[in-house]
Amino acid sequence: MLSGRAQTTARINGRVVNVASGLPIEHATVKLDLRPGDDQPEKAAQTDPFGFFELKEIAPGDYTFKVEHPHFVGHEERAVLAPGA
Repeated sequence: MLSGRAQTTARINGRVVNVASGLPIEHATVKLDLRPGDDQPEKAAQTDPFGFFELKEIAPGDYTFKVEHPHFVGHEERAVLAPGA
């Protein structure tokens, strides 16, 4: 007999744009971090030439979502991913 729990994962995709111009921001770093102080994000991605990104196979949790680029002001917010939501 086998028993176990299925792990539900999520995917986050989006687009990073310059708020003032609406133009996409290429090579921005998008991070999802459970413990922001450890400087080791659970997931990270770079935006493509059109500003799009995708983070895959994200486990449920209470994350800090960050967008960074050396030539733009960064953005940070809380992202809560609940199982079964």
